[in-house]
Amino acid sequence: MLDVQYGVKRMLVYESTGWLRRKLAEQLARRNIAQICLNPTKVRNYARATGIHAKTDILDSQVIAMYAQSTNMKENVEVNRNIMKLKELESEREFFVRRLAQTQTARAALSDETLIKINEEAQQEDKRHVEEIEEQMKRIVRGDKDLRKQYDFLQTLPGIGKK
Repeated sequence: MLDVQYGVKRMLVYESTGWLRRKLAEQLARRNIAQICLNPTKVRNYARATGIHAKTDILDSQVIAMYAQSTNMKENVEVNRNIMKLKELESEREFFVRRLAQTQTARAALSDETLIKINEEAQQEDKRHVEEIEEQMKRIVRGDKDLRKQYDFLQTLPGIGKK
């Protein structure tokens, strides 16, 4: 966003905070506000390197601003709604994949028939969720000309999978 009075481009700089970050990025993108999302670990390491060991909201905001300025960060948040949606879907897909692996591991230790049945049902449900999410991701890519072009190109490269 351009400050009309001073002719300076302003940006909102913040640390990634999981799902809250996605909500913030979406709201800022809707308002055409430039943004930089920082890795909290890198910011914390920067603070320690500069001798700042305390952690308060005021100090955090100062360190975030100092880090962004000293590293000459540029706007780094993708505001394409389809890409944002794909990232959200991928995060949820990974949740179900991890849970599926956990239930498969737990299955080996089960001996009670009822628990085995519950475990198997949970595995089938998680597999369905993964398939549904992957199908939605495919629809998004197929429906976006630029994403489809990128996807098709990436598929021509050796070692690049569909996921």
